[in-house]
Amino acid sequence: MVDDKTFWDRAADKYISDPIADMDAYEEGLCRTIPYLSKDMRAIEIGCGSGMTARRLAPHVGHLTATDLSSAMIGHARKLQDTENGPDNIDYRVADLAGFSHENADVVLCFSLLHLLPDLDAGLRQIHQILPAGGLFISKTPCLGGLWSALKLIMWPMKRLGKAPSNVHFFTAERLENRVRAAGFDIVAADVQPTRPPRHYIVARRI
Repeated sequence: MVDDKTFWDRAADKYISDPIADMDAYEEGLCRTIPYLSKDMRAIEIGCGSGMTARRLAPHVGHLTATDLSSAMIGHARKLQDTENGPDNIDYRVADLAGFSHENADVVLCFSLLHLLPDLDAGLRQIHQILPAGGLFISKTPCLGGLWSALKLIMWPMKRLGKAPSNVHFFTAERLENRVRAAGFDIVAADVQPTRPPRHYIVARRI
């Protein structure tokens, strides 16, 4: 079994080259997010991958710090920033949630990340610390609970072979909402996208 950073460093090239599986759902998520953003906001995206989402959303905020724990992912994101002539208000950084203990932002973005955190509750508490009262936390998360829990049967051998991240959590949309509330957030909007697996979109405000 490899640690998460090593896994994503190794997977970066393939991750970047693979197309998004459901582009319509991806675009829907962006369209739902943009109305919550404004030019006076400082945004942090955690787990930015290729930086594609950061480049799409950066024009709608004052500044966006796009982060990933994988240096290989950030390397790709910076190259794509140059080749695509991306917005000049993005700062790419190699970091995980622990690296933001002294940071602050008006909005934190986490797309396809929460189910991969080593400790969901600890991660949500760290996000809570980044935000001021009233700050926004926007996420979209594959919910692998319920019928999708059967994937657990193949996940363990895949982890042992280094073919899956070391942390993959299986929870329902209801459980995810409960954990977000328990971390000190009020859920402003929530909806499950009928993708495979379903993805739960949440807009939450720090209490």
